[in-house]
Amino acid sequence: MIMSRHRLPPANSTAADSAPIVKRTPPDRAKQLVQKANRDRDAALAREEYEADRRAVLVNIERLRALRLARDSDIDINKAKKVTKKGA
Repeated sequence: MIMSRHRLPPANSTAADSAPIVKRTPPDRAKQLVQKANRDRDAALAREEYEADRRAVLVNIERLRALRLARDSDIDINKAKKVTKKGA
């Protein structure tokens, strides 16, 4: 069964009972374009903020990784020194 968007008024109703048909006016279209532009701008700003946060997280991960590797290599050097002292 094909349904249409526009319903026909019942046969026993008058034209006064049905809701008036509202046509779009050019200001409505302009308002929609402004809203779309605002949404697009907000989306771009949100994307930039997300990417900046992601870059900050990656920089922090790299910093922590470097610190961990430096700490681990220092521990390895200290272990090697202890082993050579014990063996000598």
